[in-house]
Amino acid sequence: MKRQLLLLGTLGLAGLLLAAPAAGQMVLWDTGPPTTVIYNGSETYLGYSSGDLGPGMEQRWCAIPFRIELPNAVITRIDVDWFINPGDEAETVNYIIWHRTGLDAPVDGDQFSQGVLGAFGPGIDDPRTDVTDDWLHQYQVEIPIPMGDYYLTIYGDGGDAPNSTPWLTGAPLQAEDLEQGFMWRSAQFPVPGFEPYNNPAIQPRPDQDPDDLWNCSFTLWGIPEPSTLCLIGVGLAFVAGRRRR
Repeated sequence: MKRQLLLLGTLGLAGLLLAAPAAGQMVLWDTGPPTTVIYNGSETYLGYSSGDLGPGMEQRWCAIPFRIELPNAVITRIDVDWFINPGDEAETVNYIIWHRTGLDAPVDGDQFSQGVLGAFGPGIDDPRTDVTDDWLHQYQVEIPIPMGDYYLTIYGDGGDAPNSTPWLTGAPLQAEDLEQGFMWRSAQFPVPGFEPYNNPAIQPRPDQDPDDLWNCSFTLWGIPEPSTLCLIGVGLAFVAGRRRR
């Protein structure tokens, strides 16, 4: 089936510690690859614009929940699926990691870490999608992060508005307890800030979890902090010692 790519302008098996391609890295969180959804009756890959769309939508951001389950970790790479919409180019791709309380909306003061991920430009083919694309962007970072609950925001920045990274949705691996049938999305921040977003024009495929409509696609790679590795090593040594008896 031929599937179109759609920009929505106004409008995980997560937490598993899997072996990563880069030595020593593991998956800290994975919402899964983008998948198609139904928009206005047509099946499409859908991207939620993230950036400055112009007056009244200067901070058009999405906040997608995740958690860190290691006592302490360092995020070493952030993989995000987004595409370039001609005319909406930015200069950089920025991020915000927010502290999260339950599934409450992030507010000003919840920022844990923020900055520039990298330059704006095409990505590489995501092998987990069923089309050939240039949507997968891999950003090398070094973000120490303790165990806890968070949201991730990514957005285009710099240059004349509109400047946007349409963040592809339909990710099927988000943890069920972090799904709530809508997404937190802002138009201006901090006032009015993040508000529930659930557009009735967006519908699931017959075989799709409706909550996946609001799961943007990203993967966090990382490593345990050295102190955590030491504790793991001590624990393994203790278990091994007991088993020898």
